[in-house]
Amino acid sequence: MAQCTTGWRSWLSLPGVYSFCMDLLGGKRGGQIFVDTCIRPQSGMSILDIGCGPAAILGYLPEGVEYVGVDVSQQYIDAATRQHGGRGRFFCMSVDDLSENDFGVFDLVLGTGVLHHLDDAQARSFFSLAGRMLHTEGRCLTLDPCLNKGQHCIARVLIHLDRGRNVRTAQEYAALASASFSDVSQTLRHDLLRVPYTHLIMECRKS
Repeated sequence: MAQCTTGWRSWLSLPGVYSFCMDLLGGKRGGQIFVDTCIRPQSGMSILDIGCGPAAILGYLPEGVEYVGVDVSQQYIDAATRQHGGRGRFFCMSVDDLSENDFGVFDLVLGTGVLHHLDDAQARSFFSLAGRMLHTEGRCLTLDPCLNKGQHCIARVLIHLDRGRNVRTAQEYAALASASFSDVSQTLRHDLLRVPYTHLIMECRKS
């Protein structure tokens, strides 16, 4: 994965520190907006969350959702299991380790804050895998920081400080998704955190 985890950024590898920082920036409100407007969860929906972190998203999902979370960090997986062990299944593995034979197919594949940690080859693998692990009418949803012409200078500085080293423009993200999905829609949001920031949400379908 293309990310910087040295110096002060190394603290973000600790689940408690990461969650505290996200809460401080207003991540709970942003998470609720993302769930309500994009995931639109229903009981019985099956969700694969690639790069789930400590699985904070489960706090916004209703009972009855079938949830599988995977992440490369054992610390994050351990934290997710401690907090949400009864509501989902959690596995420590990378995108390269995943296979559609591991878990079957899903209604939704999530990649929240994942793509900007992946180089282009890994990102294409992510979308290829997502396509294979979705039902015919399923969706792949991603949310990542985005470089955008004219964005707030504070947003650009914060994005530059991110651990992920592959923050892209909307066009660059779309090009990666389009290799596996014929229908890719994008929404730029500047209001998901308390501070100026630019997020790109992509919803991808096979047709």
